[in-house]
Amino acid sequence: YPRIFAESFFNPKDLPLLSFFIISIYGLFSYIKRPCMSWLCFNAIFCGLTVGVRLQGLLAPALTVFALIFIAYMDRDFKSHFKHFCIFLFLAGFFIVLFRPFLWEDPINRFILSFETMSNFRWGGTIRHLGVVSGVYNIPWHYLPINFMITVPPLYQILFIAGLAFYIYGFSSRKNKFLHGDVFFLVILMWTFAPYFISIILKSTTYNVWRHFYFTYPGFCLIAGYGFKKIHEIMRPHLSNLVILIFLSQILYISHYMYVVHPLYHVYFNFIGGETVYRNFTNEYWKLSVKNAYDYLLERESGDIYVNSTNFQLPARYNTYLYPESERKRIKLTNDSPDYILTSFLNRNWPGYVNIKNISSQNNVLIKIMHKDGNVSSKK
Repeated sequence: YPRIFAESFFNPKDLPLLSFFIISIYGLFSYIKRPCMSWLCFNAIFCGLTVGVRLQGLLAPALTVFALIFIAYMDRDFKSHFKHFCIFLFLAGFFIVLFRPFLWEDPINRFILSFETMSNFRWGGTIRHLGVVSGVYNIPWHYLPINFMITVPPLYQILFIAGLAFYIYGFSSRKNKFLHGDVFFLVILMWTFAPYFISIILKSTTYNVWRHFYFTYPGFCLIAGYGFKKIHEIMRPHLSNLVILIFLSQILYISHYMYVVHPLYHVYFNFIGGETVYRNFTNEYWKLSVKNAYDYLLERESGDIYVNSTNFQLPARYNTYLYPESERKRIKLTNDSPDYILTSFLNRNWPGYVNIKNISSQNNVLIKIMHKDGNVSSKK
């Protein structure tokens, strides 16, 4: 997945949350297969680390609690499972507090404060959704589902739907009776869907497409993988190779895309969004394309470069730190008659300035470089 691969290099929270969540689920599944205290402790430690990164990580211990209750129910033996249940609650609570220092002084009240802050996080920016620009407190319920649909490779979505359909069909064919092994799929379902429903119900502050929900993507992939497995089995023996070929073609297409647009594959959109997707939806919120603009200007000019970054001043300053000091000093950020203007306001005209360069991805403009005199030749 291009976006997650790209953000693995610079996203300091969402990707660690995804990683710790995967490890905590691995510990849970290992415990279910072979119940022992070591796997229970392993799971509790990584549940604590998961919550320590982001409060959304609370889903990890919640899934463990659900799994323990489900197993006890299926075994019709709550008494023998009660000991491990209590031990997990104690260990998970201990490690959550341990790995979230904000809770140390007053765990209960500060936990409540953290939860309230997460639900109504104060962020003054705006988002673009279906061509409409609005504040993050007024986004519609379909913001997350639509952004997921237009940024995840279509074949993966088809396999995901197939995986759900096969499980539902199998469940209904045994007259809606749960089996002991259903705990794995139920945990994965809750891992995938619960965060979205909770966010929609609580009307949580949501922005930057769906990056705060990247930790649900592995669950999505597991269901898609189940769909691929079932389709492959059905197509045996004659068409199974065709299924593999189609899947490999999707991977090759994504790989080719990442090669062509490098290093801007963190703004990947699929064809579902249409040709105007970059104008209708939030796209380059990290503003890493500013560095591409700086690369062009540093190559173009031999002296100091006076730049106005219009609507993304902080990213413009942060991107200068990617250069050696000698080059960083040449980039002068100013609002006072700059030589160049960098802007993502693609439809706005700047009197006295001419567009000399576009930083693009998938033939869609991310940043326009405007020059004061419009001379595209180098001053070197």
